[in-house]
Amino acid sequence: KNYTGVGNATLPVKALMEDTLGVKILVKNSHFRLGNKTTKLTHYIHADNPEAQYAMVLHMTTPACKSGTAFWQHKYTGLHNLPQKYGKALFDVLDQDTWNENRWNLTDFAESKANRAVFFDSSLFHSRWPKNLPIEENETPRLVFVVFFDVIKPEDLEDEASQSE
Repeated sequence: KNYTGVGNATLPVKALMEDTLGVKILVKNSHFRLGNKTTKLTHYIHADNPEAQYAMVLHMTTPACKSGTAFWQHKYTGLHNLPQKYGKALFDVLDQDTWNENRWNLTDFAESKANRAVFFDSSLFHSRWPKNLPIEENETPRLVFVVFFDVIKPEDLEDEASQSE
């Protein structure tokens, strides 16, 4: 969890994201994440940063095993994403089920391949897959660069330009 230099790494990726998406973006957070047999997960099936509209996972490597980003639907609630407003009861159910794949339906999967970017709504339930990576430390790990961002609306850019005049 040493994030030194992440800001500098984000700048060229931000430009590529804007070019690919055809919109201006505001980066909220970014980090690298390494995955192999010894890497512990802090959570498994989850939704991300409520402070950012979207997430991008850039797969930096083609790992030594089949891996990727999986998307899920919670079986009991039928939810594909975390609602903006929710109560403690829903939080407790989802938190209890985060580690148990049997409580979820796999709905989509983007395989890890070097230079593949996966863009998605940050409220969607997703995970690294598989949960336990069978990658030894001397093998090619799963390495991703994650960016959380908002899309800047054209009217926001116009407002900003008129304020600077």
